[in-house]
Amino acid sequence: GPFAAVGFQLEKDVENGSDPANQALVPSGVDYEKDDWDKYVLWGITKVGPVTLYPLLAYQNRGQYLVNGESDDMVIMSAILGATGATDLIGWEAEGAYNSFSFSDAFAAVAYSGEDSASTFGLYGNIWFNLDMAKVGAWAAYGSVHDDTGLSYAFGDDFDSSMIIGDDLGGSTDLSGFTAGALYADITAMEKLTITPKFMYAMSNFEDDDTTAMEFDLWASYQLMDQVKYTVGFGYADINWEPPSGKVDTDAAMKVYHELRLDF
Repeated sequence: GPFAAVGFQLEKDVENGSDPANQALVPSGVDYEKDDWDKYVLWGITKVGPVTLYPLLAYQNRGQYLVNGESDDMVIMSAILGATGATDLIGWEAEGAYNSFSFSDAFAAVAYSGEDSASTFGLYGNIWFNLDMAKVGAWAAYGSVHDDTGLSYAFGDDFDSSMIIGDDLGGSTDLSGFTAGALYADITAMEKLTITPKFMYAMSNFEDDDTTAMEFDLWASYQLMDQVKYTVGFGYADINWEPPSGKVDTDAAMKVYHELRLDF
């Protein structure tokens, strides 16, 4: 068939349960247990010539039980299309994503200034060259902002835009509502030693927010055994905070860590 694989999954992001202690927190007449966060996902993998495509559709219902004594909902519909391709010398990957939000009147009045709908989108592209002793590449990503609600597109926890700004400051969402780009390389310095430098630059897409950031990261990994790798990492980040309220003086951030990893 046209699809190499097709899948459907149900994700229970929040399970409120019937704990009486939780029920006591919500307004009278609201059934806490019914306000779970459920996501339904349909995905596939298919090839068109040398290109592999990864389409995905998702529907998510988020119960909002702390609004005006009612069980109000946020509904999120998502469409994502990823693509990859490669030759002996060049590899690439790209992705586009669109999120549509709709809110009940009560929830919108409390959380989003009366706006009953919003949308965000994200774009990503990455290209790399396979050289004799190194893989050298560059990527760029964009996360939009819905100005009326303040909702923004987040790159996601597994994106790993950088060691400090993405993993530590971005938290579980990485950067959200930003444009970012990076240059990177995986250099085989010795048979078992790999050196990976990366330089990333990012800027805010929020209205009247001129925040920018740059970061340099460097990793050195040594394969001790087939399944054992030792890594040392260093990161330096300089963030220029300029939100609408005014510039905020910040110091540069540094991070040094080491890791012994065992893969099964």
